[in-house]
Amino acid sequence: MHAYVKAWADIILHGFLLLPWYIFEWIISGFDSKVICLPVKRYWSMNGKNVNEDGKGIAVPFGILEGAAFVVTALAMFYFNKAACMDIPVAYADASKLLLPMDGAVGAFTNKALVRAYTDYPSYLGSYIDERAKSRYGKLSSEASEFTLLDEDLLKALVSNCGDGTKTYGSTAVKYDEKDINAMTSFNYTSVDVCNFITFTEKCVCAGVYSEQAWFDCVGTSNKVMKDDGASGYVEDTTSSALCVKHGGLNKYLDTKSMSGHMPTNSLYDVHHIALMCALLMSFSRFVARLMFPCELKKPGAMWVNGWPAGLLCLISSMAALDMYTKWELNEGVRYFTDSHYMFGYNSAMVWQTAHPFIDATVSGNWGSFRLFGVLAFGLNVACSFFSDYSYCNDVTTLAYTKANLKRVRERTRKAKLANL
Repeated sequence: MHAYVKAWADIILHGFLLLPWYIFEWIISGFDSKVICLPVKRYWSMNGKNVNEDGKGIAVPFGILEGAAFVVTALAMFYFNKAACMDIPVAYADASKLLLPMDGAVGAFTNKALVRAYTDYPSYLGSYIDERAKSRYGKLSSEASEFTLLDEDLLKALVSNCGDGTKTYGSTAVKYDEKDINAMTSFNYTSVDVCNFITFTEKCVCAGVYSEQAWFDCVGTSNKVMKDDGASGYVEDTTSSALCVKHGGLNKYLDTKSMSGHMPTNSLYDVHHIALMCALLMSFSRFVARLMFPCELKKPGAMWVNGWPAGLLCLISSMAALDMYTKWELNEGVRYFTDSHYMFGYNSAMVWQTAHPFIDATVSGNWGSFRLFGVLAFGLNVACSFFSDYSYCNDVTTLAYTKANLKRVRERTRKAKLANL
């Protein structure tokens, strides 16, 4: 059998088909690392066998494969950051329904809507303003221990502001509704009631806004938007409307926490983001090592940079994050303010309102691109172990540096010298 064909046959048989047996042996051996690590070390890369003595085989030279793996991993990271951006809405709702008094309600619930006035709140429940004050000035700034993002005054103010002005802001005018809101929802809004379109991002809540730049800027009542005065200076843009409010996170408010956790985010603490950052670092380190320090790739313990860890992180992250998004995409929505009963008491005439998943073509396209480049990153990173012109070490342990192994190496070297005499 040709040496190259035999190398691949051993990889397929011992590296993958017999892997369950090696795992079983590892378990019954008392989790002896040598039992599982030695087959992986031997059969999860070509170990220099991809080119034989006659120069036959596949070996991509000059670090081209390593460079391609790094570029594609960077693209996977790029599209994840676009798709999971915390400035993209998670959900949307209709303000007119949130403010609609419930028919048949009696007693303290007469003429009350799901979003209630701040004056109705018990002492232990605070508004968005209380939560922001407590976050900035400390626990003693408010006696409330729980908070809502929306109250009647805030929601009505956002809707009212949306109806004022020209719905643009900034010296280079940015429209709050660059995209067709009706195309996004099934509410059939008109110019009269389009301001009832309420979007929730992880950082911002807006009325009548369908613009990536507007969500990112989140222009609110506390923002001064400056514009060019035409005389090499800037003045405040008084025509801009405060359509948005920055907040501390959907999970911090009782009324919006049901929307949180359904979408992956590019937050520093998100597990998918951390995994992709690690994969990008590994891929970049491998690329640099191949160009400048190739001998480092052959040293025992260097498996973390050989392609398998980075490739698996890209594959697992792309599958898990996309699965999370897909489940939210197919979701009919979540109840807004699910803890209303606990705060205000049981209402027999309660009419729940739904926060619908925010899904549009741009968001779906970014997730599709992330899936594509995540799979490509897996393939190219792993391919470095099989088709690069340089041998990679698959040993993630320090077994090679133990006294027993060093003794074996020295003995082998001694015998080789004697044989050459």
